[in-house]
Amino acid sequence: MQDLVIMQLMKDIEKKVSDDPEFTDNIDMVVFMTKITDGRMKMVNTVVTNKQGKRKEITLGKTLKNG
Repeated sequence: MQDLVIMQLMKDIEKKVSDDPEFTDNIDMVVFMTKITDGRMKMVNTVVTNKQGKRKEITLGKTLKNG
Protein backbone atom coordinates (compact mmCIF):
# COMPACT_ATOMS: atom_id res chain seq x y z
CA MET A 1 0.00 0.00 0.00
CA GLN A 2 2.77 2.45 0.92
CA ASP A 3 4.54 1.74 -2.37
CA LEU A 4 1.39 2.74 -4.26
CA VAL A 5 1.19 6.03 -2.35
CA ILE A 6 4.83 6.83 -3.10
CA MET A 7 4.41 5.93 -6.77
CA GLN A 8 1.37 8.23 -7.03
CA LEU A 9 3.30 11.05 -5.32
CA MET A 10 6.15 10.65 -7.80
CA LYS A 11 3.69 10.81 -10.71
CA ASP A 12 2.22 14.01 -9.26
CA ILE A 13 5.72 15.48 -8.85
CA GLU A 14 6.68 14.55 -12.40
CA LYS A 15 3.52 16.31 -13.68
CA LYS A 16 4.37 19.46 -11.71
CA VAL A 17 7.93 19.72 -13.06
CA SER A 18 7.21 18.47 -16.59
CA ASP A 19 7.09 22.05 -17.91
CA ASP A 20 10.79 22.46 -17.09
CA PRO A 21 12.99 20.41 -19.47
CA GLU A 22 15.83 20.37 -16.90
CA PHE A 23 13.68 18.18 -14.64
CA THR A 24 11.90 15.95 -17.19
CA ASP A 25 13.20 12.38 -16.61
CA ASN A 26 16.06 13.91 -14.61
CA ILE A 27 14.89 13.84 -10.97
CA ASP A 28 17.63 12.86 -8.52
CA MET A 29 16.15 13.63 -5.09
CA VAL A 30 12.83 14.68 -3.57
CA VAL A 31 12.48 16.20 -0.09
CA PHE A 32 9.04 16.53 1.50
CA MET A 33 8.47 19.23 4.10
CA THR A 34 5.46 18.17 6.11
CA LYS A 35 3.31 19.25 9.02
CA ILE A 36 1.58 16.61 11.15
CA THR A 37 -1.69 17.58 12.82
CA ASP A 38 -4.31 15.27 14.35
CA GLY A 39 -2.83 12.12 12.80
CA ARG A 40 -2.71 13.62 9.30
CA MET A 41 0.42 14.58 7.44
CA LYS A 42 0.03 17.64 5.26
CA MET A 43 2.69 18.31 2.67
CA VAL A 44 3.70 21.93 3.02
CA ASN A 45 6.38 22.11 0.33
CA THR A 46 8.32 19.70 -1.80
CA VAL A 47 11.85 20.36 -3.07
CA VAL A 48 12.90 18.49 -6.20
CA THR A 49 16.59 18.30 -7.16
CA ASN A 50 17.74 17.25 -10.61
CA LYS A 51 20.92 15.29 -11.35
CA GLN A 52 22.84 18.53 -12.03
CA GLY A 53 22.00 19.89 -8.56
CA LYS A 54 19.36 22.45 -9.60
CA ARG A 55 16.49 22.71 -7.11
CA LYS A 56 12.85 23.53 -7.68
CA GLU A 57 10.27 24.06 -4.94
CA ILE A 58 6.73 22.92 -5.66
CA THR A 59 3.48 22.59 -3.71
CA LEU A 60 1.47 19.40 -4.01
CA GLY A 61 -1.32 20.25 -1.56
CA LYS A 62 -1.72 16.63 -0.44
CA THR A 63 -2.88 15.41 2.95
CA LEU A 64 -2.10 11.84 3.97
CA LYS A 65 -3.82 9.94 6.77
CA ASN A 66 -1.42 8.34 9.25
CA GLY A 67 -1.78 4.59 9.54
